[in-house]
Parts: sequence; C-alpha cells; structure tokens
Amino acid sequence: MERTCSIADAKSQLPRLVHDVEAGQTITLTRRGRPVAVLITVDELARLRRRGTRFSSAYEELRQRFDFVELDIDPEVVFERSADTSGGRDLPW
Repeated sequence: MERTCSIADAKSQLPRLVHDVEAGQTITLTRRGRPVAVLITVDELARLRRRGTRFSSAYEELRQRFDFVELDIDPEVVFERSADTSGGRDLPW
C-alpha cells in the first residue's frame, strides 16, 4: 500500500511513518505537493539495488555458483542468439 505525506507533516510523524513502512507501506514524501522522496524498508532498497546489477556482474556470479561443464552447458551456445552485434546506442551522459 502506498500513501503520501508532506515533509512538514513527516517531521512530527517520523516514528509512526517508520512503523508503517516496516508494516509494508511505501510512503511518498512531498514538498509543496510535489513528490521528492520515498520511504521504503531496507530490504526493499537492497532488492532494488540488486535489480540494477550489471549483466556482467550477474553472469560472473552465476558462473561462480554453477559448474557449467558439470551441467553440460555451453554458454556460447546458450547466449549466441542473444548477442547484440550492433554498435549500441548513444547515451546522453
């Protein structure tokens, strides 16, 4: 469940807001009606950070956890159709 709270109100309600977040709520903090921050649990933050893991890091972790030879898996064959041979796209940064 998600709810909204102004920063001004959050100052006086912080213990209650933290309790609500621990109970599963997501709380969006607003300034002058505009969303500026979100209160989430530490576990949810960790999950979101893991989700942003680079493919190369996730792939290396997979290779360390599983013996591809023992499982009779050839990564070249598994990933051959998913390889992108294009030059990529230009990014704004």
